[in-house]
Amino acid sequence: MITFKFRGNITEIGELKQGTSKSGKDWSRIDFVCEVADGRYSDYIAVTASNEVAHTINSCDIGEEIAVEGYIYAREYNDRYYNNLEVTKVYRHNTQASNANAPVAAPAPAADRGKRRA
Repeated sequence: MITFKFRGNITEIGELKQGTSKSGKDWSRIDFVCEVADGRYSDYIAVTASNEVAHTINSCDIGEEIAVEGYIYAREYNDRYYNNLEVTKVYRHNTQASNANAPVAAPAPAADRGKRRA
């Protein structure tokens, strides 16, 4: 399994999608984009989070600094392959030094605060 880690600022947060699988298990997913500064230039990385991590991202604000960990995988669709970057851990960085690197528990889904991509 190929893993990744990076720290950046959230620039876009997509709509939180939720549902129930055929087996009756609840699921949720959210796509978001982070700006990662690398020397003189910035890169943008689009990633996906699921379930508890998705709810954590949904409670974040645009511009908030986070660190993430996850893995990369590919899937085939119509004879083409697509890469996915799935976030498995989110670390929110706030002004309280004691909590800066602690993983954040998933909060209840947040109301729309105007941060969604149109």
